[in-house]
Amino acid sequence: MPLKATNKREQVSPTCIILTLRPKAARSVECEDPYGEVWGRGTWSVEVKQPELQIARAYTPLPPGVGGGGLGSDLRFLIRREERGEVSRYLHSLQEGAQVDLRGPKVEVELPAEVSDVVFLAGGTGIAPALQVVYTLLEKRKGGGDRDRLPKIRIVWANRKREDCVGGYGGDHNPPTGTGNGNAALGYIVRELQSLQEKYPDSLQVQYVVDEEGTMLDQKRIPPLLNTPQSDAKTVKYSPVTTRIDSKLLFVSGPEGFVDYLAGPKKWEGGKEGQGELGGVLRRMGIRDWKVWKL
Repeated sequence: MPLKATNKREQVSPTCIILTLRPKAARSVECEDPYGEVWGRGTWSVEVKQPELQIARAYTPLPPGVGGGGLGSDLRFLIRREERGEVSRYLHSLQEGAQVDLRGPKVEVELPAEVSDVVFLAGGTGIAPALQVVYTLLEKRKGGGDRDRLPKIRIVWANRKREDCVGGYGGDHNPPTGTGNGNAALGYIVRELQSLQEKYPDSLQVQYVVDEEGTMLDQKRIPPLLNTPQSDAKTVKYSPVTTRIDSKLLFVSGPEGFVDYLAGPKKWEGGKEGQGELGGVLRRMGIRDWKVWKL
């Protein structure tokens, strides 16, 4: 059944807010964390319903600790306002203290006990499931254990504009001359990513690409992340992505066009959205030995 939640909001870019929801029990008493169990499983989402139009959309929570503060049961979301998005416009219009209907959680990908390598290609708000994977594998499961056994996680975060990832530089892209890179100059999500990189320097690498600055996520940038040479795409036999998970995971997450371009479209089967065949840039590259997930 749906959970009621009060909210607060923080503007983090001209088009994005961080929306914080605090679940409440039926009698408006703060309840224990109803999502504690799923944080250790993998990527997951909840549905948010627009009450007037009765339209629901899935949103991926940021992991605990993003932005600091709050209770353990708080859920934080990076919400971009889309002019044609009925639910995103509804969420952006909420005043602090309003109530929101949530349904879920729904686990998208169950991460196996042993993962050796993760590459995450994230577009825009698709950075949220990437942070979930980092939290699950580095913080929740193994943060207090043997760091020599932590998986290697490499993230490329692609945005249209610099305003969405202020201070986020890396790879072949350096900050403009004369601009500092102190914490005060970092965007909300960039601060979290850099904090995690400092905590896990041998396990986490992050690159940023920005359309308006001429950097992009293309076929040249991906092979170094996989540490494998490109194969001849003509010799590779492709089959639909299945539910089996191996130790080397490649995620693509973001707007529909971003996912389609890199990995091909998802496919509706039996009334449910499935993974479909591998397509796009990754198909042309002839990816081998990596389990690909479209989110």
